[in-house]
Amino acid sequence: MHILPVLVWLAGVACVVVLLHRQTERFEVLGLAQGRVHQASANCAGRLKEIQVELFENVREGQSLVVIDTVEDNENLEAQLNTARAEVQHIKAELAVTAEQYRAEAVNQQTDWIGAQRRFAVDVESARIRILELKTQLEAERMTLAGLGMEMKIVGDLLEEDAVATYELQKVELQYNGLAKKISEGENLLKQATEDFLKAQQRRQEFAGRHPEHPAPDAAMEVIEKAVTVQEKVVEELLTMREPVVLRSPFDGVVSQIWSRAGDAVIAGVPIVIVAEATPREVVAYASDEQLARVRQDMRVELIKAGKPIQIAASQVVELGPSIELIPERLWVNPNVPEWGRPILIKIPPDLKLIPGELVGIKGL
Repeated sequence: MHILPVLVWLAGVACVVVLLHRQTERFEVLGLAQGRVHQASANCAGRLKEIQVELFENVREGQSLVVIDTVEDNENLEAQLNTARAEVQHIKAELAVTAEQYRAEAVNQQTDWIGAQRRFAVDVESARIRILELKTQLEAERMTLAGLGMEMKIVGDLLEEDAVATYELQKVELQYNGLAKKISEGENLLKQATEDFLKAQQRRQEFAGRHPEHPAPDAAMEVIEKAVTVQEKVVEELLTMREPVVLRSPFDGVVSQIWSRAGDAVIAGVPIVIVAEATPREVVAYASDEQLARVRQDMRVELIKAGKPIQIAASQVVELGPSIELIPERLWVNPNVPEWGRPILIKIPPDLKLIPGELVGIKGL
């Protein structure tokens, strides 16, 4: 009987210790650890040519994720190229008329300096037009070559199934090889035309440097120069459309989702690959109506990670949401009763190791 009070006292002390320990572990609010998430999507329509990453693969900043072919679904590209080629021919004809007028006028001039200056200008613009002419021609031939390549593959598959004769494949191969050779020769001509342009430009600059006083530019040549400049931009834009679009990761992370497969049609703005940061940067929690009055920016809180042992780290509120929002379903007390709250952004300290989407207890709100 004398020991009973002591036992009761010891039991009370033990209960107090347990309650104090439980109190340190208690938290008022649950939050979700999260980091940046990037949805890789195209800004134009096309066809997915290649996916260069795997699901849950670690990626680095700037790493290529997918390659999109934008030409296959653009039916107007060939027509636009033909229009550009026709416009180049039109400018070329205007330049020929202007050059003939210059030659006629040079005969009657007391000095041939203006005539020489005009000839240098004609040489430069002729070289620019030649480059445009070759670029548009080569691009049209490359499109035709791509079509022949696909046709050759289809005929080859049919030949393996004995659906066509060997002659059909040989005919397509002959067309393909002939056009490929023509394109190679055209690329050499384009290289030579570029060199001729640079040399003509250098000759005009050297000639102008020997004559510091320049007369006003001829209106006819000025119009042609501007027309050539406009057409250069048009052709460059069309050539850019031929280049595949490569989507890259904006930061280090992990491929969390892949929505499409190679060969699928791509719609502008629709996500193809989603990349998430492997290490979350902040915890998002939601303050209830009762907590709104005391929640403020920069207030000190504690983040509690469940597990054995429990991890507790000091942090602070860095941002408060501007309005009341619907709380994510994972944070509802009753899964059948929606809850609302004001979002709170809390910085994750470096010593607290979390993964994206992990539940975190928050004490101090």
